[in-house]
Amino acid sequence: MRICSHIHTYHSHDSNAKVEDIVNKAILLGYDAIVITDHNTTKGAYEASEIAQGRIRVVIGAEFNTEKGHILCFNIDNQVEENCIREGNLYDFYDLVRKVHEQNGLLFLAHPIQSRATTELGFIEYLDGIEIINSRVESSFAVKASRELNREILKNYNTSVISGCDAHTVKELESTYMEFQVSDLPKEESELNKLLLGDKAIYFKRTPYTIIAWNKLTQNRVNGWQYKVKQIAKLILGVFIDFIIAMGGNKFETIRICKEGK
Repeated sequence: MRICSHIHTYHSHDSNAKVEDIVNKAILLGYDAIVITDHNTTKGAYEASEIAQGRIRVVIGAEFNTEKGHILCFNIDNQVEENCIREGNLYDFYDLVRKVHEQNGLLFLAHPIQSRATTELGFIEYLDGIEIINSRVESSFAVKASRELNREILKNYNTSVISGCDAHTVKELESTYMEFQVSDLPKEESELNKLLLGDKAIYFKRTPYTIIAWNKLTQNRVNGWQYKVKQIAKLILGVFIDFIIAMGGNKFETIRICKEGK
């Protein structure tokens, strides 16, 4: 069974992806479930669930901005975003943990290299796991730094890991997915949680620079002209980098996650 997680739709400020297109693409790719995680809201996930009509499992989720970094929350409802303590768009990390666990949901640290984990690790113990693979971590330097940080986290904390495509465009759903050795997805959320926290194979490849830069240039509805100039430069550079990588073949890599002793 294949699950693709960390997906954004037009309900996020930095994506124009239509929910229907996301659902149809996921079905075309052969995924059995998707986790929609728009910024600070479950609206995209609920819309996807209505559109899917049972053709594919939609896990209700969101990616919350906190003082510790972005936190992916799975198997929650809209009461989290409505009732959690926050200041503006910044949610209180510890209250978020309480609210999600009260609903028996899961919390994962998204792209740890872009979080407070670079300077402190103590808060990791409050989470269910980390996003060990994020297909939007761009440069070779960032990828190397991310791997070193992930190793440090896993050396100090017995936590679970997931992958995320961090898709802001439909094309990015192709970048990574998790595969589980079960014939059917569990119907109960508690059993699905156990599956997500357990053994899995992660298949991933790098999202092309040009896709990321074009998305950030054209679909981000917050940042100003200096940000756009930066993305134009990345777009131009990305054309050459993507060409070089394509010559070598941007193929899937695999990580197998097994319980200790297997």
